Amino acid sequence: MYTFSEIKIALSESLAKIEQFIQTVSPTILHAKPTVKWSIAEELFHLISSDMGSAQAFCQSVARLRETKHILRNYNEIVAEYREKYATGGIVIPTHLVPDEETHNRQQMQFLDDFSRAASALQQSLSTWTEDILDLFTVWKHPLLGPVTAREMLFFTIFHNRHHLASMQAKQTYLENNAKM
Repeated sequence: MYTFSEIKIALSESLAKIEQFIQTVSPTILHAKPTVKWSIAEELFHLISSDMGSAQAFCQSVARLRETKHILRNYNEIVAEYREKYATGGIVIPTHLVPDEETHNRQQMQFLDDFSRAASALQQSLSTWTEDILDLFTVWKHPLLGPVTAREMLFFTIFHNRHHLASMQAKQTYLENNAKM
């Protein structure tokens, strides 16, 4: 997964899998917390907010972006660097990406609608980007990865979606098999 076409396919697949997953979560499992970490609902809030943030980053005018000055990283390097830095120091998640009290009042269809809007916005935000400019500009400064190009941001977004999907699926399986609700 290196070309823009391959990246868009991987992104689309990650978004579709999350939409499919949301439809499988029972209302009793959605807000249950099997660990001290986030519930499925809280992870969905985080993903919706993150993917909307990515869409906003890609909607910036290229004329307003800075040229990239760092060595470019591929998908595996982005994932490895993120995991290493997360493991050694964690991350302070920006407040707009942390679930709020309203998250606990949302239902499955609200999450599905919100995620579908975020996924659509993210995919549409890529319409002005082309293969030849993906590596030229810094679109965001990630709290752990530092400045990222459009391609690197897409790599991270795909990884982030896959990571949270796996986490939510594990919680769902655990709760369906072990928890009394």
